[in-house]
Amino acid sequence: MYHRRWKKAHRGAAALLCTAVLCAGTAADAAPSLARPEADIAGELLTPEIGVEDRTPTYQQDHYDATFTVENFILEAPDLNLDKAPLVTLLQEGMGKGKTIADLRRTVDALTTYCRTHGYPAAAAYLPPQDSPDGTVVLRIIPGRYDEIAIDNSSRLKTPVAQRIIAALKADDIITTDKLETALYSVSDATGARAVGVLSPGREFGTSKLTVRIEDSKESNTIFYVENYGSPSTGRYRYGLQETLYDPSGTGDKVNVGGLISNGSLRNFYANYETVVGRGGSTLGVGISRMNYEVGGQLAKIGAEGKSTTVTIFGRVPIFHQTNRSLALRYGYNYRDLEDDITAFDLEGKKHTHSIYAGLVGSQQSGGLSLDYSTNLTLGRLSYDSFYSTVLGMVNNVEEG
Repeated sequence: MYHRRWKKAHRGAAALLCTAVLCAGTAADAAPSLARPEADIAGELLTPEIGVEDRTPTYQQDHYDATFTVENFILEAPDLNLDKAPLVTLLQEGMGKGKTIADLRRTVDALTTYCRTHGYPAAAAYLPPQDSPDGTVVLRIIPGRYDEIAIDNSSRLKTPVAQRIIAALKADDIITTDKLETALYSVSDATGARAVGVLSPGREFGTSKLTVRIEDSKESNTIFYVENYGSPSTGRYRYGLQETLYDPSGTGDKVNVGGLISNGSLRNFYANYETVVGRGGSTLGVGISRMNYEVGGQLAKIGAEGKSTTVTIFGRVPIFHQTNRSLALRYGYNYRDLEDDITAFDLEGKKHTHSIYAGLVGSQQSGGLSLDYSTNLTLGRLSYDSFYSTVLGMVNNVEEG
């Protein structure tokens, strides 16, 4: 019985091969990006929110009306990694005859402002006690170090979890914008909460207390969308619904469930669960998706249909996340069970795959331009589980393994 039907199928070999290619393409197209972990709808989900409030004072001097000449400055800032050219310009503007303490204060404040807007939010320039018979003035810049790191938590997120996320910030470390923003964004990225860092004077000279205020944002987010990326054979127009729950257990977790249907015969449903693990805002998650389709149009007569089930484990490690740029490592494992059948000829196309992947995902903003990019390296193994799949693999020169 099987051989007679195979002969009948052989007469339409070209049509069947086209159908096989179409089914493979349909399966790929039918699984929308939302069925994959980490693939949120850009611009629709919650935007991470952070803030930095600087309450550390600038250096102040008493008024002194005498005038003097500044021939040269010696700037002592051994712990700062800054572009020298702008600093030289600021110092040159403070040189000359007829200078006063007020003029020196303006130079000191200009240096402080430059440092705080170029990576050192708690830095402070000051004028140490000195004699200057030759008109050479010594200025010093302290970078600002953490004295105490406290958490003011009014969110659902449990405080011990928040402490693990910001664990990279340590007492006596130099306060830098890069590390501070990355820690605050890690809280927001992982939990959906809003994190604000407040810098205030520390107990010792040159130190600042950091208070991280964590506030709840939305508990959930619902998105309904319509797009036309589908295949004509399974439905050009597709309609999706996604529901995201942020931090439902207080451990920094996220639940994502959704579905997609087409105006044809495509159905796709998925669920992901992701939670904070370890330190620094790293996350680990599991997901499952199920997709079914039937090919319509002229190919409906041969009964081309299929289904796939995907189980995935995925993780994400933030490398840095700042206001204008971000970079993270992502990795994962996928198991897919695929069926692409031709029911009119009792042909069952069964196969499964195992794959692992690792890559980078990042963003860069400059002016009004924004660039999102990603790269992945994937290694996998394909296994055929039916005679029809084996034949198609031979025809298309796709071997197992």
